[in-house]
Amino acid sequence: MVILAVAAGALPLPTETGPAVWWLAGVGMAAALLEGPRVAPALIVAFTAVGVWHGVPFRDALGFGLGQSLAAVVGAWLTRRLTHGSHAFDNGPYVLVYAVIVALVSAPLASVTGVSTLASTSVGVLDFGFWRSVTLSCLMVTPALVLWSLKPRLSLRRRVGDRRGALRGWRGWISPRALEAWALALLAIGATVLLARSAGPMTPPAAASADWTVSALSMLARVLPFPLLLWAALRFGARETATVLLGFAVATTGTADDGPSVERVVFLLSAGLTGLTAAAAIDQRNRADTKLHRLAVTDPLTGLANYRHLTDSVDRHIRRTKETGQPFALILLDVNKLKLVNDQFGHNVGSRLLVRMAEALRASCRVTDLIARYGGDEFAVLLPGCNEDAARAQATRVSEAMAADTSQPPISASLGIAVYPRDGGSCDELLDRADGELYSMKRSSKTNAP
Repeated sequence: MVILAVAAGALPLPTETGPAVWWLAGVGMAAALLEGPRVAPALIVAFTAVGVWHGVPFRDALGFGLGQSLAAVVGAWLTRRLTHGSHAFDNGPYVLVYAVIVALVSAPLASVTGVSTLASTSVGVLDFGFWRSVTLSCLMVTPALVLWSLKPRLSLRRRVGDRRGALRGWRGWISPRALEAWALALLAIGATVLLARSAGPMTPPAAASADWTVSALSMLARVLPFPLLLWAALRFGARETATVLLGFAVATTGTADDGPSVERVVFLLSAGLTGLTAAAAIDQRNRADTKLHRLAVTDPLTGLANYRHLTDSVDRHIRRTKETGQPFALILLDVNKLKLVNDQFGHNVGSRLLVRMAEALRASCRVTDLIARYGGDEFAVLLPGCNEDAARAQATRVSEAMAADTSQPPISASLGIAVYPRDGGSCDELLDRADGELYSMKRSSKTNAP
Protein backbone atom coordinates (compact mmCIF):
# COMPACT_ATOMS: atom_id res chain seq x y z
CA MET A 1 0.00 0.00 0.00
CA VAL A 2 2.79 2.44 0.87
CA ILE A 3 4.48 1.77 -2.49
CA LEU A 4 1.16 2.31 -4.29
CA ALA A 5 0.70 5.52 -2.34
CA VAL A 6 4.07 6.82 -3.52
CA ALA A 7 3.16 5.84 -7.09
CA ALA A 8 -0.21 7.59 -6.80
CA GLY A 9 1.43 10.65 -5.33
CA ALA A 10 2.13 11.97 -8.82
CA LEU A 11 -1.64 12.42 -9.27
CA PRO A 12 -3.35 15.49 -7.83
CA LEU A 13 -5.61 15.11 -4.83
CA PRO A 14 -9.30 14.60 -5.65
CA THR A 15 -10.91 18.03 -6.00
CA GLU A 16 -13.19 19.69 -8.51
CA THR A 17 -10.24 20.06 -10.89
CA GLY A 18 -8.49 16.86 -9.85
CA PRO A 19 -8.55 13.44 -11.48
CA ALA A 20 -11.87 11.83 -12.36
CA VAL A 21 -10.61 8.58 -10.85
CA TRP A 22 -8.47 8.74 -7.72
CA TRP A 23 -6.79 5.35 -7.83
CA LEU A 24 -5.68 5.14 -4.22
CA ALA A 25 -9.30 5.09 -2.98
CA GLY A 26 -10.03 2.03 -5.14
CA VAL A 27 -6.81 0.32 -4.05
CA GLY A 28 -7.67 0.96 -0.41
CA MET A 29 -11.19 -0.42 -0.81
CA ALA A 30 -9.82 -3.53 -2.54
CA ALA A 31 -7.31 -4.10 0.27
CA ALA A 32 -10.04 -3.70 2.91
CA LEU A 33 -12.34 -6.12 1.08
CA LEU A 34 -9.62 -8.74 0.72
CA GLU A 35 -7.91 -8.43 4.11
CA GLY A 36 -10.52 -6.89 6.40
CA PRO A 37 -9.92 -4.30 9.16
CA ARG A 38 -6.39 -5.59 9.80
CA VAL A 39 -5.21 -3.64 6.75
CA ALA A 40 -6.19 -0.34 8.41
CA PRO A 41 -2.65 0.53 9.66
CA ALA A 42 -1.21 0.12 6.17
CA LEU A 43 -4.02 2.25 4.74
CA ILE A 44 -3.38 5.01 7.26
CA VAL A 45 0.33 5.07 6.41
CA ALA A 46 -0.42 5.06 2.66
CA PHE A 47 -2.96 7.88 2.71
CA THR A 48 -0.84 9.92 5.11
CA ALA A 49 2.14 9.50 2.78
CA VAL A 50 0.05 10.88 -0.09
CA GLY A 51 -0.82 13.96 1.95
CA VAL A 52 2.81 14.54 2.89
CA TRP A 53 3.84 13.99 -0.73
CA HIS A 54 1.60 16.89 -1.76
CA GLY A 55 3.01 19.23 0.86
CA VAL A 56 0.23 18.92 3.43
CA PRO A 57 1.42 19.46 7.01
CA PHE A 58 1.92 16.15 8.80
CA ARG A 59 -0.88 16.76 11.29
CA ASP A 60 -3.40 17.44 8.53
CA ALA A 61 -2.00 14.60 6.43
CA LEU A 62 -2.47 12.20 9.35
CA GLY A 63 -6.06 13.33 9.76
CA PHE A 64 -6.52 12.85 6.02
CA GLY A 65 -5.09 9.34 6.25
CA LEU A 66 -7.31 8.41 9.18
CA GLY A 67 -10.42 9.68 7.41
CA GLN A 68 -9.72 7.92 4.12
CA SER A 69 -8.82 4.68 5.88
CA LEU A 70 -12.01 4.87 7.94
CA ALA A 71 -14.05 5.33 4.76
CA ALA A 72 -12.47 2.27 3.12
CA VAL A 73 -12.74 0.03 6.20
CA VAL A 74 -16.36 1.02 6.92
CA GLY A 75 -17.37 0.52 3.29
CA ALA A 76 -15.66 -2.88 3.18
CA TRP A 77 -17.23 -3.90 6.51
CA LEU A 78 -20.73 -3.01 5.28
CA THR A 79 -20.06 -4.83 2.02
CA ARG A 80 -18.99 -7.93 3.93
CA ARG A 81 -22.07 -7.75 6.15
CA LEU A 82 -24.59 -7.23 3.37
CA THR A 83 -22.95 -9.28 0.61
CA HIS A 84 -20.25 -11.94 0.30
CA GLY A 85 -17.44 -9.49 0.92
CA SER A 86 -14.66 -10.03 -1.58
CA HIS A 87 -17.11 -12.13 -3.64
CA ALA A 88 -19.57 -9.24 -3.95
CA PHE A 89 -18.80 -8.95 -7.67
CA ASP A 90 -20.03 -12.51 -8.36
CA ASN A 91 -23.70 -11.59 -7.91
CA GLY A 92 -25.68 -8.92 -9.76
CA PRO A 93 -27.77 -7.63 -6.81
CA TYR A 94 -24.66 -7.61 -4.62
CA VAL A 95 -22.91 -5.35 -7.14
CA LEU A 96 -25.76 -2.85 -6.79
CA VAL A 97 -25.58 -3.09 -2.99
CA TYR A 98 -21.83 -2.43 -3.17
CA ALA A 99 -22.40 0.57 -5.45
CA VAL A 100 -24.96 2.04 -3.02
CA ILE A 101 -22.56 1.55 -0.09
CA VAL A 102 -19.79 3.29 -2.01
CA ALA A 103 -21.95 6.17 -3.21
CA LEU A 104 -23.83 6.81 0.05
CA VAL A 105 -21.36 5.77 2.75
CA SER A 106 -17.71 5.45 1.73
CA ALA A 107 -17.48 8.32 -0.75
CA PRO A 108 -19.37 10.87 1.42
CA LEU A 109 -17.31 9.86 4.47
CA ALA A 110 -14.10 10.16 2.46
CA SER A 111 -15.10 13.54 1.03
CA VAL A 112 -16.22 14.99 4.39
CA THR A 113 -12.99 13.97 6.13
CA GLY A 114 -10.89 14.92 3.11
CA VAL A 115 -12.43 18.39 2.73
CA SER A 116 -12.21 19.07 6.48
CA THR A 117 -8.53 18.15 6.65
CA LEU A 118 -7.50 19.64 3.30
CA ALA A 119 -9.38 22.93 3.54
CA SER A 120 -7.01 24.66 1.17
CA THR A 121 -8.09 22.40 -1.72
CA SER A 122 -11.81 22.18 -0.98
CA VAL A 123 -14.74 24.17 -2.39
CA GLY A 124 -17.49 23.06 -0.03
CA VAL A 125 -18.44 20.98 2.95
CA LEU A 126 -19.26 17.95 0.77
CA ASP A 127 -16.99 18.42 -2.24
CA PHE A 128 -18.44 16.92 -5.44
CA GLY A 129 -15.01 16.42 -6.95
CA PHE A 130 -13.85 14.38 -3.98
CA TRP A 131 -17.05 12.28 -3.94
CA ARG A 132 -16.85 11.75 -7.71
CA SER A 133 -13.22 10.62 -7.67
CA VAL A 134 -13.70 8.16 -4.79
CA THR A 135 -16.94 6.73 -6.20
CA LEU A 136 -15.53 6.17 -9.68
CA SER A 137 -12.35 4.66 -8.27
CA CYS A 138 -14.24 2.15 -6.12
CA LEU A 139 -16.42 1.16 -9.10
CA MET A 140 -13.74 1.04 -11.79
CA VAL A 141 -10.53 0.07 -9.98
CA THR A 142 -11.58 -2.04 -6.98
CA PRO A 143 -13.42 -4.85 -8.88
CA ALA A 144 -10.46 -5.64 -11.13
CA LEU A 145 -7.99 -5.72 -8.22
CA VAL A 146 -10.26 -7.93 -6.11
CA LEU A 147 -11.17 -10.37 -8.89
CA TRP A 148 -7.60 -10.78 -10.11
CA SER A 149 -6.42 -11.31 -6.52
CA LEU A 150 -9.00 -14.06 -6.00
CA LYS A 151 -8.22 -15.74 -9.33
CA PRO A 152 -4.76 -14.71 -10.52
CA ARG A 153 -4.30 -17.41 -13.18
CA LEU A 154 -5.28 -16.65 -16.76
CA SER A 155 -7.44 -19.42 -18.25
CA LEU A 156 -7.35 -20.21 -21.95
CA ARG A 157 -10.17 -22.73 -21.98
CA ARG A 158 -11.92 -23.24 -25.27
CA ARG A 159 -15.20 -21.91 -23.90
CA VAL A 160 -16.93 -21.22 -20.59
CA GLY A 161 -18.00 -24.46 -18.93
CA ASP A 162 -15.93 -26.64 -21.25
CA ARG A 163 -15.01 -29.85 -19.44
CA ARG A 164 -11.88 -30.26 -21.53
CA GLY A 165 -8.69 -28.84 -20.10
CA ALA A 166 -7.11 -25.60 -21.16
CA LEU A 167 -4.91 -25.67 -24.24
CA ARG A 168 -1.27 -25.49 -23.24
CA GLY A 169 1.79 -23.96 -24.85
CA TRP A 170 1.71 -21.78 -27.94
CA ARG A 171 -1.48 -23.48 -29.17
CA GLY A 172 -3.34 -21.93 -26.26
CA TRP A 173 -2.34 -18.42 -27.30
CA ILE A 174 -3.58 -18.85 -30.90
CA SER A 175 -6.73 -20.85 -30.15
CA PRO A 176 -10.06 -19.30 -31.21
CA ARG A 177 -10.75 -18.46 -27.58
CA ALA A 178 -7.41 -16.68 -27.20
CA LEU A 179 -7.79 -14.85 -30.53
CA GLU A 180 -11.16 -13.57 -29.36
CA ALA A 181 -9.52 -12.34 -26.16
CA TRP A 182 -6.80 -10.59 -28.19
CA ALA A 183 -9.45 -8.90 -30.33
CA LEU A 184 -11.33 -7.72 -27.25
CA ALA A 185 -8.11 -6.43 -25.71
CA LEU A 186 -7.14 -4.47 -28.84
CA LEU A 187 -10.61 -2.92 -29.14
CA ALA A 188 -10.58 -2.07 -25.44
CA ILE A 189 -7.22 -0.35 -25.87
CA GLY A 190 -8.63 1.58 -28.81
CA ALA A 191 -11.66 2.64 -26.78
CA THR A 192 -9.36 3.66 -23.94
CA VAL A 193 -7.35 5.86 -26.31
CA LEU A 194 -10.54 7.47 -27.60
CA LEU A 195 -11.71 8.18 -24.06
CA ALA A 196 -8.34 9.70 -23.22
CA ARG A 197 -8.40 11.92 -26.33
CA SER A 198 -11.91 13.14 -25.55
CA ALA A 199 -11.20 14.15 -21.92
CA GLY A 200 -13.51 16.82 -20.58
CA PRO A 201 -17.06 17.27 -21.91
CA MET A 202 -18.07 14.39 -24.16
CA THR A 203 -20.01 16.60 -26.55
CA PRO A 204 -17.58 18.28 -28.97
CA PRO A 205 -17.60 22.06 -29.02
CA ALA A 206 -19.62 23.80 -31.71
CA ALA A 207 -16.52 24.96 -33.54
CA ALA A 208 -15.28 21.44 -33.90
CA SER A 209 -18.65 19.98 -34.86
CA ALA A 210 -18.02 20.84 -38.48
CA ASP A 211 -15.10 18.44 -38.52
CA TRP A 212 -16.73 15.05 -39.09
CA THR A 213 -13.68 13.17 -37.79
CA VAL A 214 -13.94 14.90 -34.41
CA SER A 215 -17.65 14.13 -34.27
CA ALA A 216 -17.08 10.49 -35.24
CA LEU A 217 -14.36 10.00 -32.63
CA SER A 218 -16.53 11.63 -29.98
CA MET A 219 -19.43 9.36 -30.91
CA LEU A 220 -17.22 6.27 -30.79
CA ALA A 221 -15.87 7.29 -27.38
CA ARG A 222 -19.46 7.60 -26.18
CA VAL A 223 -20.82 4.36 -27.67
CA LEU A 224 -17.97 1.83 -27.94
CA PRO A 225 -17.39 1.10 -24.19
CA PHE A 226 -20.85 -0.41 -23.66
CA PRO A 227 -20.68 -3.18 -26.31
CA LEU A 228 -17.12 -3.97 -25.23
CA LEU A 229 -18.23 -4.38 -21.62
CA LEU A 230 -21.17 -6.57 -22.65
CA TRP A 231 -18.90 -8.63 -24.94
CA ALA A 232 -16.50 -9.23 -22.06
CA ALA A 233 -19.40 -10.09 -19.74
CA LEU A 234 -21.03 -12.55 -22.15
CA ARG A 235 -17.93 -14.32 -23.41
CA PHE A 236 -15.37 -14.11 -20.63
CA GLY A 237 -16.64 -13.16 -17.18
CA ALA A 238 -16.65 -10.61 -14.39
CA ARG A 239 -12.87 -10.49 -14.05
CA GLU A 240 -12.27 -9.64 -17.71
CA THR A 241 -15.14 -7.12 -17.67
CA ALA A 242 -13.60 -5.41 -14.67
CA THR A 243 -10.27 -5.36 -16.52
CA VAL A 244 -11.85 -3.52 -19.47
CA LEU A 245 -13.40 -1.12 -16.98
CA LEU A 246 -9.97 -0.64 -15.39
CA GLY A 247 -8.65 0.42 -18.80
CA PHE A 248 -11.35 3.06 -19.02
CA ALA A 249 -10.29 4.25 -15.56
CA VAL A 250 -6.75 4.66 -16.89
CA ALA A 251 -8.09 6.75 -19.76
CA THR A 252 -10.01 9.11 -17.48
CA THR A 253 -7.46 9.43 -14.66
CA GLY A 254 -6.10 12.69 -16.06
CA THR A 255 -8.57 15.39 -17.16
CA ALA A 256 -8.54 18.95 -18.33
CA ASP A 257 -7.87 21.77 -15.87
CA ASP A 258 -11.59 22.44 -15.43
CA GLY A 259 -12.24 18.81 -14.44
CA PRO A 260 -14.49 16.23 -16.06
CA SER A 261 -17.99 17.22 -17.03
CA VAL A 262 -21.08 15.95 -15.23
CA GLU A 263 -21.98 14.15 -18.46
CA ARG A 264 -18.71 12.23 -18.38
CA VAL A 265 -19.15 11.32 -14.71
CA VAL A 266 -22.65 9.99 -15.38
CA PHE A 267 -21.33 8.08 -18.39
CA LEU A 268 -18.56 6.44 -16.37
CA LEU A 269 -20.92 5.55 -13.52
CA SER A 270 -23.47 4.01 -15.89
CA ALA A 271 -20.77 2.11 -17.80
CA GLY A 272 -19.29 0.72 -14.60
CA LEU A 273 -22.62 -0.38 -13.14
CA THR A 274 -23.81 -1.84 -16.46
CA GLY A 275 -20.65 -3.84 -17.06
CA LEU A 276 -20.23 -5.16 -13.51
CA THR A 277 -23.92 -6.02 -13.04
CA ALA A 278 -24.20 -7.77 -16.40
CA ALA A 279 -21.00 -9.75 -15.85
CA ALA A 280 -22.00 -10.80 -12.33
CA ALA A 281 -25.48 -11.87 -13.49
CA ILE A 282 -24.08 -13.87 -16.41
CA ASP A 283 -21.43 -15.52 -14.23
CA GLN A 284 -24.09 -16.41 -11.68
CA ARG A 285 -26.24 -17.98 -14.41
CA ASN A 286 -23.24 -19.92 -15.77
CA ARG A 287 -22.43 -21.24 -12.30
CA ALA A 288 -26.03 -22.33 -11.82
CA ASP A 289 -26.03 -24.10 -15.21
CA THR A 290 -22.73 -25.80 -14.39
CA LYS A 291 -24.08 -26.96 -11.04
CA LEU A 292 -27.26 -28.33 -12.63
CA HIS A 293 -25.21 -30.13 -15.28
CA ARG A 294 -22.94 -31.59 -12.63
CA LEU A 295 -25.95 -32.80 -10.62
CA ALA A 296 -27.45 -34.32 -13.76
CA VAL A 297 -24.36 -36.41 -14.58
CA THR A 298 -22.94 -37.13 -11.10
CA ASP A 299 -23.84 -39.71 -8.50
CA PRO A 300 -24.54 -37.78 -5.27
CA LEU A 301 -23.17 -40.45 -2.90
CA THR A 302 -19.80 -41.25 -4.48
CA GLY A 303 -19.21 -38.21 -6.67
CA LEU A 304 -18.63 -40.48 -9.67
CA ALA A 305 -20.35 -40.23 -13.02
CA ASN A 306 -23.87 -41.63 -13.11
CA TYR A 307 -25.55 -44.00 -15.56
CA ARG A 308 -26.55 -41.21 -17.94
CA HIS A 309 -23.02 -39.84 -18.14
CA LEU A 310 -21.65 -43.35 -18.67
CA THR A 311 -23.96 -44.18 -21.59
CA ASP A 312 -23.34 -40.80 -23.24
CA SER A 313 -19.58 -41.34 -22.95
CA VAL A 314 -19.77 -44.86 -24.38
CA ASP A 315 -21.81 -43.62 -27.35
CA ARG A 316 -19.27 -40.83 -27.91
CA HIS A 317 -16.36 -43.29 -27.83
CA ILE A 318 -18.18 -45.56 -30.29
CA ARG A 319 -18.42 -42.69 -32.77
CA ARG A 320 -14.78 -41.81 -32.19
CA THR A 321 -13.65 -45.41 -32.69
CA LYS A 322 -15.49 -45.56 -36.01
CA GLU A 323 -13.39 -42.60 -37.14
CA THR A 324 -10.02 -43.55 -35.63
CA GLY A 325 -10.19 -47.34 -35.31
CA GLN A 326 -8.89 -47.14 -31.73
CA PRO A 327 -10.67 -49.67 -29.45
CA PHE A 328 -11.87 -49.12 -25.92
CA ALA A 329 -12.91 -51.43 -23.09
CA LEU A 330 -15.58 -51.41 -20.42
CA ILE A 331 -15.27 -52.99 -16.98
CA LEU A 332 -18.45 -53.63 -15.00
CA LEU A 333 -18.13 -54.33 -11.25
CA ASP A 334 -20.71 -55.58 -8.76
CA VAL A 335 -20.00 -55.20 -5.04
CA ASN A 336 -20.35 -58.56 -3.32
CA LYS A 337 -22.73 -59.09 -0.36
CA LEU A 338 -23.85 -55.46 -0.11
CA LYS A 339 -27.32 -56.53 1.01
CA LEU A 340 -25.80 -58.64 3.77
CA VAL A 341 -23.72 -55.65 4.92
CA ASN A 342 -26.83 -53.44 4.97
CA ASP A 343 -28.81 -56.00 6.96
CA GLN A 344 -26.02 -56.75 9.44
CA PHE A 345 -24.39 -53.33 9.95
CA GLY A 346 -26.96 -50.84 8.67
CA HIS A 347 -27.37 -48.79 5.52
CA ASN A 348 -24.89 -46.13 6.66
CA VAL A 349 -22.11 -48.72 6.71
CA GLY A 350 -23.29 -49.99 3.32
CA SER A 351 -23.17 -46.48 1.89
CA ARG A 352 -19.70 -46.02 3.32
CA LEU A 353 -18.68 -49.29 1.66
CA LEU A 354 -19.79 -47.88 -1.71
CA VAL A 355 -17.76 -44.73 -1.06
CA ARG A 356 -14.70 -46.83 -0.24
CA MET A 357 -15.25 -48.75 -3.45
CA ALA A 358 -15.29 -45.47 -5.38
CA GLU A 359 -12.05 -44.38 -3.68
CA ALA A 360 -10.38 -47.67 -4.62
CA LEU A 361 -11.41 -47.17 -8.25
CA ARG A 362 -10.06 -43.62 -8.28
CA ALA A 363 -6.77 -44.77 -6.80
CA SER A 364 -6.25 -47.52 -9.39
CA CYS A 365 -7.54 -45.90 -12.61
CA ARG A 366 -5.98 -43.41 -14.99
CA VAL A 367 -7.01 -39.79 -15.23
CA THR A 368 -8.42 -40.45 -18.71
CA ASP A 369 -10.63 -43.31 -17.50
CA LEU A 370 -14.28 -42.62 -16.75
CA ILE A 371 -15.48 -44.15 -13.47
CA ALA A 372 -19.23 -44.37 -12.97
CA ARG A 373 -21.72 -45.77 -10.52
CA TYR A 374 -23.75 -47.90 -12.87
CA GLY A 375 -26.50 -48.93 -10.43
CA GLY A 376 -27.16 -49.48 -6.73
CA ASP A 377 -24.14 -51.71 -6.11
CA GLU A 378 -22.66 -51.74 -9.61
CA PHE A 379 -19.78 -49.64 -10.93
CA ALA A 380 -18.34 -49.24 -14.41
CA VAL A 381 -14.97 -48.09 -15.75
CA LEU A 382 -14.59 -46.88 -19.33
CA LEU A 383 -11.04 -47.43 -20.59
CA PRO A 384 -10.22 -45.41 -23.74
CA GLY A 385 -7.61 -46.97 -26.02
CA CYS A 386 -7.52 -50.33 -24.19
CA ASN A 387 -7.82 -53.82 -25.64
CA GLU A 388 -8.73 -56.93 -23.63
CA ASP A 389 -5.23 -57.48 -22.25
CA ALA A 390 -4.99 -53.90 -21.01
CA ALA A 391 -8.48 -54.16 -19.53
CA ARG A 392 -7.56 -57.36 -17.67
CA ALA A 393 -4.45 -55.66 -16.29
CA GLN A 394 -6.58 -52.73 -15.14
CA ALA A 395 -9.03 -55.13 -13.49
CA THR A 396 -6.11 -56.66 -11.58
CA ARG A 397 -5.05 -53.22 -10.33
CA VAL A 398 -8.61 -52.54 -9.19
CA SER A 399 -8.68 -55.84 -7.28
CA GLU A 400 -5.37 -54.96 -5.64
CA ALA A 401 -6.69 -51.54 -4.61
CA MET A 402 -9.74 -53.19 -3.02
CA ALA A 403 -7.52 -55.66 -1.18
CA ALA A 404 -5.35 -52.80 0.10
CA ASP A 405 -8.36 -51.28 1.87
CA THR A 406 -8.10 -52.66 5.41
CA SER A 407 -11.30 -51.08 6.74
CA GLN A 408 -14.18 -53.28 7.83
CA PRO A 409 -16.25 -54.77 6.34
CA PRO A 410 -13.85 -55.71 3.52
CA ILE A 411 -14.52 -54.78 -0.10
CA SER A 412 -14.86 -57.39 -2.81
CA ALA A 413 -16.48 -57.28 -6.22
CA SER A 414 -17.21 -59.46 -9.22
CA LEU A 415 -16.37 -57.99 -12.59
CA GLY A 416 -16.93 -58.41 -16.28
CA ILE A 417 -15.15 -56.97 -19.31
CA ALA A 418 -16.37 -55.99 -22.76
CA VAL A 419 -14.26 -54.62 -25.62
CA TYR A 420 -15.54 -52.56 -28.53
CA PRO A 421 -16.09 -53.53 -31.30
CA ARG A 422 -15.48 -57.21 -30.57
CA ASP A 423 -18.24 -57.63 -27.97
CA GLY A 424 -20.93 -55.38 -29.42
CA GLY A 425 -21.67 -52.41 -31.58
CA SER A 426 -23.77 -50.38 -29.13
CA CYS A 427 -23.71 -49.31 -25.51
CA ASP A 428 -26.48 -51.76 -24.53
CA GLU A 429 -24.69 -54.67 -26.17
CA LEU A 430 -21.41 -53.86 -24.40
CA LEU A 431 -23.13 -53.54 -21.04
CA ASP A 432 -25.01 -56.82 -21.58
CA ARG A 433 -21.76 -58.56 -22.50
CA ALA A 434 -19.91 -57.24 -19.44
CA ASP A 435 -22.93 -57.97 -17.24
CA GLY A 436 -23.04 -61.55 -18.46
CA GLU A 437 -19.37 -62.14 -17.66
CA LEU A 438 -19.84 -60.47 -14.28
CA TYR A 439 -22.66 -62.82 -13.25
CA SER A 440 -20.75 -65.81 -14.57
CA MET A 441 -17.94 -64.85 -12.20
CA LYS A 442 -20.40 -64.35 -9.36
CA ARG A 443 -22.01 -67.77 -9.89
CA SER A 444 -18.58 -69.37 -10.13
CA SER A 445 -17.50 -67.84 -6.82
CA LYS A 446 -20.66 -69.12 -5.13
CA THR A 447 -20.12 -72.61 -6.56
CA ASN A 448 -16.51 -72.74 -5.40
CA ALA A 449 -17.30 -71.33 -1.97
CA PRO A 450 -16.71 -73.87 0.85
